[in-house]
Amino acid sequence: MAISPSINTNNITLGKGEVFFGADRNTYLPFGLLKNGQLNIKSTTQILKDSSSGINVPAFVAPIGIEATAKITVAELSLDNLQRFLLAQAPAAANQIGGTVSAQVVTARVGALIQLQAVISGVSTAIKNISTATKPVVSGAVSVIDATADTVTVSNGTKTFTRASGSFITDGFEVGQEVTTTNFTNSGNNATFKISALTALIMTVTKVDGTAATLTAETNTTITNLTFTSGVYVEGVDYTVNYERGLIKILPTGNIIDGQIISIGFTYLAFTNQTLLSHTQAIFEGHFMYVGNSPYGTKLNLYGYGIMTPNGSLNFADGDAKPIEMAFDLTFIPNAAYPAGSLIFADTEVGGVD
Repeated sequence: MAISPSINTNNITLGKGEVFFGADRNTYLPFGLLKNGQLNIKSTTQILKDSSSGINVPAFVAPIGIEATAKITVAELSLDNLQRFLLAQAPAAANQIGGTVSAQVVTARVGALIQLQAVISGVSTAIKNISTATKPVVSGAVSVIDATADTVTVSNGTKTFTRASGSFITDGFEVGQEVTTTNFTNSGNNATFKISALTALIMTVTKVDGTAATLTAETNTTITNLTFTSGVYVEGVDYTVNYERGLIKILPTGNIIDGQIISIGFTYLAFTNQTLLSHTQAIFEGHFMYVGNSPYGTKLNLYGYGIMTPNGSLNFADGDAKPIEMAFDLTFIPNAAYPAGSLIFADTEVGGVD
């Protein structure tokens, strides 16, 4: 039978390292607010005693990897530290640090969650929340050009499509998009390309894989429906979005491929600088499992899956770290060294961040 020993409750003190809280407890790739991918807490067992014999089992160290989320409240911080992050507030101009948020571009990683980011005053910084009123949509673009009024010239030397008037940019095209062309006189000019450079009048292209495109020179003044079209990806088919955490998940069953540059068309909320403070909630939900013989001379990785809500304060700013209180309810599985009916007591002290 399994037995649950009595465990002393101690404080867990976090140092000044970069601490990460996973955005989704069910995903295999964690994303969140801070830089690191795992919160490592070192649990040191000072003594294990077999009560039936009174023999002490030598102490051991067991690093515990915790996948965790945390409820947060906020307090003001500056942007001069990697341990700080941005949290969206009410819809307004994002100019609290003297810059505005530019358009979002991400590189696809199929089957992964991607943290949406903004470029503010030349610095890339994470944005946690997005406005649900302006939902992210992977935007398409289209130009249908009447060459009798807007001559289109194709050059293989410069790998360009050049129009005499109008604007590819106004029509919604961007560098990195794939574009499909149709109705040109030379069939080799009707294909899918990737935009490598763009001005209002000139679109420079490569093949989709980034290698040099092969075009056939022509100057078209007669066809009324020369068409340039970029793809529109469908939410729920090609990608999903977590609007609360600002995450886009590229679905492996959709049409987005690895390494593709994707433009995300949405408006950021305003933001202020924030840090983490814990709520007073349950210390830990979930369990650890230890299976095996005495760990003397070895190290064990114990993984706890659940929601960790600290009871205390996490201070990621300068100064002394704040403690988090955490209790561990350990279940021991009987084995040859400790058969069913044995009582094992653990006097556990938890140290700093590993």
